[in-house]
Amino acid sequence: MKTKTFLFLCLLLGIGLTQLSAQNSNSDGTFTTTWERHVNWMAPIYCEGVEIDRIVNSSADARCVRHYKDGIIQFTYYFISGEGKSTNTDETFTFSEHVKVTIQAPFMCHTHLKGNKGTVYNISLLINQDNTWEVKNATCAGNTQ
Repeated sequence: MKTKTFLFLCLLLGIGLTQLSAQNSNSDGTFTTTWERHVNWMAPIYCEGVEIDRIVNSSADARCVRHYKDGIIQFTYYFISGEGKSTNTDETFTFSEHVKVTIQAPFMCHTHLKGNKGTVYNISLLINQDNTWEVKNATCAGNTQ
């Protein structure tokens, strides 16, 4: 009987601790969540204000950090990286992208791409709430033909 009581107590204690660890540590609703997953990804490539290519990838690795204050999302950071292919040439690119989404649109997206044939792109886009974008800065180096 003591063994059954002890095991039952351990079970209840385990359930209680699991429930406590799932709660926010701040009672004011301030907390941060994270996740990682594979996402579909693409990037428009601009040189001198003109879209010259698109780099596409069927799956990229993404990490997300989302911060809440008073239970309301304040900002979300996305870190995306992987390998993609040009839609115009046979060049393969490694890329990293950083996006900070705030509670106010528009927000900035910064992408760095490096090709296996020497092409390098650095692009900063201003993304609007309706998912349209405006090129804020774009540099192209190397083989951009």
